[in-house]
Amino acid sequence: MLITPSLALGDDQPMEATDLMKPNQSPALEIRTAGDEVLVHDVRGGKVHVLNASAGKILQLCDGSRTVEEIAVGVANTFLTDTERVRPDVDASLAEFKGLGLLQ
Repeated sequence: MLITPSLALGDDQPMEATDLMKPNQSPALEIRTAGDEVLVHDVRGGKVHVLNASAGKILQLCDGSRTVEEIAVGVANTFLTDTERVRPDVDASLAEFKGLGLLQ
């Protein structure tokens, strides 16, 4: 079976495959807020990551129940901005979190 990176929609607008994902935090994370920063202890990896408020919010919303688009909406609502403005940052953060082993 071949999986393509985009799916065709009825209105001829491509949708990225990541739009269908529901990112979920690794169960080995201990997360604490310290002022404007979020401290993420990866117990399995033995590392501590320091995130700014927006990256911390993105990780918080990765609970396996939200799509990437819903995460972007949540971040936009929290910081009173447009979803289109935060979506590239959400995508980049999710890719980085995945690379660091913070997502399942």
